[in-house]
Parts: sequence; C-alpha cells; structure tokens
Amino acid sequence: MGSLFELDALVNRLKLLCEREAWKPEAFTILEAALLKGEIPRGDISRISGMKERTARTLLATLTENGILGSKSPKGAVSLRFPVSASELLFPNLFPAL
Repeated sequence: MGSLFELDALVNRLKLLCEREAWKPEAFTILEAALLKGEIPRGDISRISGMKERTARTLLATLTENGILGSKSPKGAVSLRFPVSASELLFPNLFPAL
C-alpha cells in the first residue's frame, strides 16, 4: 500500500495519464504542481504552465472536466482529484483482482 503513494512513482503515473489522455505536455506541469503544492490559485495556471492566459484557461477547463483537477468553488483554487476512471493507472493494484 505504501508504494502506491510514493511521490516519485505517483508523479510518473500522472505523466502516463497525461500521455494516455493525449493532453498537452503542460497538463503534466500543472498536475505535478497541484500534487506538490496541494492547491493552485487559478490565476497561477498560466505562469506555472508557461502558456498564454486563454490557452491555460482552456487546458484548465479540460482537466477539471476530466475530473483530475477540482475546486470547492467555480473561481477557487484547484487541487488534484483522483477520478475513478484513472484509478487503475494512478493506483495500480489498489484493489485486488476478482
């Protein structure tokens, strides 16, 4: 169980998720920052990703629609979420095979 939450391994699996979903490479940068910082103010997404404001907002919308990022309010800071659809990739062997 402990190996599932090793930071380096989880970072690698987040990168695999970004590749599997064919998200822009900057998506990984945002998700890694969310993992390490806990929450990211929406206004910092452009700076963290290195993208122009409008492009960063579009990518943020994609990540929140896919459930990997979420917020307590529509304008609040975003944080990492673990959607069920990504659970097998992010946490392999968390549930034993039946």
